[in-house]
Amino acid sequence: ELQRAMASEAAVRTSVSARASVLRGVLRMGALADLQLVQCGPIRVPVTAEAERAALQAAVQEQLRENLHLRREGQARAAREAPASRSASDVTTLRMEPSLPTMWSPAAS
Repeated sequence: ELQRAMASEAAVRTSVSARASVLRGVLRMGALADLQLVQCGPIRVPVTAEAERAALQAAVQEQLRENLHLRREGQARAAREAPASRSASDVTTLRMEPSLPTMWSPAAS
């Protein structure tokens, strides 16, 4: 039974890794979609590294803004639902937490 559990865990880890890799590729393709030039003939014009970097940086910034927005919404909801005994300093502490991590990073691309 331990062997089956270990094999199952290994399969799950492999599946998660593969899914993360595919998702990262899809997100990268989406971020770079505007850079795809119209191709005429067999020769494909490559995108410059600077244009690719700028597009990925814009995608990262957009993701960070969305994460911050979601975090603030969650904190506001938690503050509304919190018991009346909760002090105002607790809510301030929640607001000062860093934003959620993103899947995008220049190193991961």
